[in-house]
Amino acid sequence: NNLQAHLLERSSSYSNALVTYTIISGADDSFHIDPESGELIATKRLDRERRSKYSLLVRADDGLQSSDMRINITVSDVNDHIPKFSKPVSSLMENLPPGSTILNFSVTDADDGRSPNSQLSFSIASGDSAGQFGIDSSGALSIRQPLDRESQSFYSLVVQVHDMAPLPASRYTSTAQVSIILLDVNDSPPSFISPKLTYVPENTPIDTVVFRAQATDPDSGPNSYIEYSLLQTLGNKFSIGTIDGEVRLTGELDREAVANYTLTVVATDKGQPSLSSSTDVVVIVLDINDNNPLFAQKLYKVEVAENTLTGTDLIQVLATDGDEGTNGQVRYAIVGGDVNSEFRIDSVTGVITVAKPLDREKKPSYTLTVQSSDRGSSPRTDTTTVSIVLKDVNDFIPTFELSPYSVNVPENLETLPKNLSPRKILTVAAVDRDSGLNGQLNYEIIEGNTENSFSINRATGEIRSVRPLDREKLSQYTLTVKASDKGTPLQSTTVKVVINILDENDNAPRFSQIFSASVPENAPLGFTVTRVTTSDEDIGVNAVSRYSIRDTSLPFTINPSTGDITVSRPLNREDTDRYRIRVSAHDSGWTVSTDVTIFVTDVNDNAPRFTKPSYYLECPELPGIGLKVTQVSATDPDEGSNGQVFYFIKSQSEFFRINATTGEIFNKQYLRVGTNLIKVTAVDDKDFGLNSEVEYFISDESKTNKFRLDRSTGWISVSSSLMADLNKNFLFKVKAKDKGNPPLSSEVAVEIVVTEE
Repeated sequence: NNLQAHLLERSSSYSNALVTYTIISGADDSFHIDPESGELIATKRLDRERRSKYSLLVRADDGLQSSDMRINITVSDVNDHIPKFSKPVSSLMENLPPGSTILNFSVTDADDGRSPNSQLSFSIASGDSAGQFGIDSSGALSIRQPLDRESQSFYSLVVQVHDMAPLPASRYTSTAQVSIILLDVNDSPPSFISPKLTYVPENTPIDTVVFRAQATDPDSGPNSYIEYSLLQTLGNKFSIGTIDGEVRLTGELDREAVANYTLTVVATDKGQPSLSSSTDVVVIVLDINDNNPLFAQKLYKVEVAENTLTGTDLIQVLATDGDEGTNGQVRYAIVGGDVNSEFRIDSVTGVITVAKPLDREKKPSYTLTVQSSDRGSSPRTDTTTVSIVLKDVNDFIPTFELSPYSVNVPENLETLPKNLSPRKILTVAAVDRDSGLNGQLNYEIIEGNTENSFSINRATGEIRSVRPLDREKLSQYTLTVKASDKGTPLQSTTVKVVINILDENDNAPRFSQIFSASVPENAPLGFTVTRVTTSDEDIGVNAVSRYSIRDTSLPFTINPSTGDITVSRPLNREDTDRYRIRVSAHDSGWTVSTDVTIFVTDVNDNAPRFTKPSYYLECPELPGIGLKVTQVSATDPDEGSNGQVFYFIKSQSEFFRINATTGEIFNKQYLRVGTNLIKVTAVDDKDFGLNSEVEYFISDESKTNKFRLDRSTGWISVSSSLMADLNKNFLFKVKAKDKGNPPLSSEVAVEIVVTEE
């Protein structure tokens, strides 16, 4: 307002003219002047802290004349500004000691410096939780505690300042963010972060990166640049890259020679002075199955008794494998020489044991091939030989080659001459598969050596006769021969030796008895009457007798082999009733004879003979029954009962009877024509009715007028007297015919002899 009034006062002298006002310079777009009224107007809010003074050049122009005037404007302070910091950034070495001033804050307050409005108070609002910094009233920021860039390399502090305007007036506060960068000092050695243990297969090719050493350095810049090196190791198997820390293999590895390496890796930074550190890295060489499981011996030998029990440990084979883990685990197996599995081996320990009973006599030794193999994915193997020799145990019983032995020896008929050694009979032999004394045999006769007739060689088993042998006294010797070995305990066996004494013909045959025999006189030719036999103490062909009858006129012959006497011609007791026959028996060396009496016994071979060839008697009809008609008489040359004659009427007679002893004939009834003589009978029992009814006919009745046939009964009877027909034969045929249609018939011949009886 003051300014405006002052301007108005200046312009009033020109009120009689039209004046135009303009600001020539110094307004800075902050002021504007009304061209007519000359009012100077602020066009925007004035900020003293930004510009506290203005110098305006104002011109008044009425169109004819102009006049310039400088207007100096001072902007009065009002506490309307916050104190302002410059935005500092400070870099300092991390090793500055506590108390060192880092920086001084330059803080401006646009307010009047002569008033409390511009007086300031400083504090650290945030970013210093550990209280490592401090600030005084003058704005000097200093270090209170040691700093470490590696722990914290950057601090962002918020420093607060406020003016000291009297209360209750508002106080303005300003903050500034102070960035403190700690500059590195090479105070930290490199620190390894790589593992201290690594693994590498032993077949790793040369120049392969085994592992990478890695270290960190919390310093910065060259102080953190790291170079690597190795302290020299035994064998010079490894090298390291100076920059990248890659450890490479420079020589071949062999785990079986060196299983692990300890490498000392040194890390050095490039600070001034440089700092370094080291670490030990253990390199474990991993096994590769590159070694065979080798046996300690290529040949193992063991001797064992053949009666060793199953399950007994015999020997342990051992193979070693330089590999480790499953590659070095050895397993054992029998791969040859044990066809029948008499042995087994522990696959882990290599102990060989007996699996089945052993027998030295069947197999005295074994050569086993034992294989070792590791358990790698591609197993490696080795073999060794195990020689097992069985020691003999006296477990074999001697066995004779034959059982029994049998030999034939001729008998000795005379005593052996004094200068003749005993005769060898045979040699028995036994086998004992044992060895040494266990297999050496002694022989002895323990039974059956009657009268000590034999001896035996104890060593060879040869049996000899020591005295003459007589088959007739003893035809067979059964010796029991014992074979014993010399082992402990002793084993023995026995065998039967059968000595058959062969016969020599030193005995004559002897007839077994005085022979007599009976033969019926009707014996047919070839009939065996009797058999003569002989005995002979000899046997075989020497005891075979041949028989003969010297008198060839006799009606007998003899079988030369069997001695059977047979009838060679018909005999007739009535001519000769006995014979004395001289029979000889002879074997291959001897002949003896004896008499054989043969009695011819009667046979009823003679018919009784009537004293007359026929008897003729004319006899009238007898007045009575039982009267003697006549007497017949007959004789018989046979003897005994064969010569006793008995009488009977041969043909059946109804009219006469005869006394069997005396031959007297008596009548039984009156004799007359019409007497039935004989009955013919024909049977037809397979038919019936008329077919089975039979009638009888005489074929030619003209020839048989002396007889009559009853057609129904078949009886033939006398039809006329036969006195004139004595000793006459009548032969005719009788036909039997049935009543069938057509009729069937059959014929039979009938002979009637008319005699005196």
